[in-house]
Amino acid sequence: MIESVLRADKNGRTESSSEASVARLSWPVWLLCGLMMGNLLMKRSFAHWGVPPLYIAEIVLLTLLLFRPDVIIQPWAQRLFRDGPLSVLAYSAVAFVLYGMLQLLRGIGDPNRMSALQNFFFNVYVVYLFAGLWLGQKHPELMRKLMYALSWAMGIYGILYLGILADRSQLEDLTTAPVATFGQPGGAAIAILSLLAFEKSWRRISIPLLLNACTLLGNQVRAEWLALAAALFVFAWLTGQFSRLLPPVLVVSGILLVGLITDVRVPAPNARGGEISTRAIVARAVAAIDERAAAQISDDADFYAATISWRTSWWRNILESIHSSPYSTLFGHGYAFALWELHPEPLTKIRTPHNIGMFCLAYGGWIGFLVFYFLQLQLGLCLYRAFRLTGNAFGICLWIAFIVWAPFDNLLEAPYGAIPFYLMCGMQLAPLLSLGQDSNWNLSRETQFQRIVPCV
Repeated sequence: MIESVLRADKNGRTESSSEASVARLSWPVWLLCGLMMGNLLMKRSFAHWGVPPLYIAEIVLLTLLLFRPDVIIQPWAQRLFRDGPLSVLAYSAVAFVLYGMLQLLRGIGDPNRMSALQNFFFNVYVVYLFAGLWLGQKHPELMRKLMYALSWAMGIYGILYLGILADRSQLEDLTTAPVATFGQPGGAAIAILSLLAFEKSWRRISIPLLLNACTLLGNQVRAEWLALAAALFVFAWLTGQFSRLLPPVLVVSGILLVGLITDVRVPAPNARGGEISTRAIVARAVAAIDERAAAQISDDADFYAATISWRTSWWRNILESIHSSPYSTLFGHGYAFALWELHPEPLTKIRTPHNIGMFCLAYGGWIGFLVFYFLQLQLGLCLYRAFRLTGNAFGICLWIAFIVWAPFDNLLEAPYGAIPFYLMCGMQLAPLLSLGQDSNWNLSRETQFQRIVPCV
């Protein structure tokens, strides 16, 4: 175990001794940080590195289990066999994985058994929560530095992607788009949230904030916009720092205003369709509520509205299907079920309905739905306790963002969303490990704070 000697600077941050320098980070740390950054930066393109069914996430997981089981197994087992603040969460994760195994076994003899295996990894990715716990325990100062590096990388890559790297070829069917060389950036909202949570100096964050705001708007992912808005409101409410919301709002408003005045129009990546302009951004947001009003703003309003109806019609068919019998109502159709066949339009093996709730219901029924959301409830409670302990609201606000985002996108059922989410949440839970046994962990916030290493 590498032990870091921490000291607080005049800004209240923590700095490590030379023993925790970048040069001394172990290879599992580099592996986990690279996995997090790659998935957030390039999403599907990075997640598909490897040979099916072993992609980069599965390769990293097998490597750690074979050569460094202490990174995942040990912190998980310790939470199971030692009574503490994370014990219920650890048992919830066990139940989640076991229920996934049952759904996998239902599809062993099915022609779609490879799809069943891919769906099972939805349950497996929770093990990265304990890898993040290990990471945060070993290097409590790493989270802030990693998030700051992410904000710069995300901002720079996001601008390059939207301006140069994105594939803008016209596809006849966006649902069967091949994996691009450069994937769509998927963490601009997370980068903005982390800048507000970890950094106090506006001079330090002004440029990455601007870059990530441009990336956020240019991506035109409405679920991400809603998730960030919800997370920022909770952040301001928990910390009482509503004034910190003003700069991001002004930056976004300024970008939209400049785009409206100059009437800049850029073809959007083929994964999004339409164009990138102020009118297109506003129309895409309005189309989620009123297509007629959006049509007054952009000629592509019908396309923006269709991306919603494409999902909702599928969700209705899923609900009707699982409630067709008591057994499917309770246990769903299993992970080998050809979910794409329930879509009113012909689809080619799209396994996720872009809604985490519908994903759980379709494959696991109401029991699977409850098992997943019980796990998430426990995770949210633990992250809130970590906030009460440290005063840093990033973890609980990140959880809020993903809970709001996941019902409208293929986020937590895909590696590029689930793995960074669990890793970051695990790192934010690490301060709770310093509370000791369960008999002592429910002390007052002031007493608890004196017993841990400062994390902010």
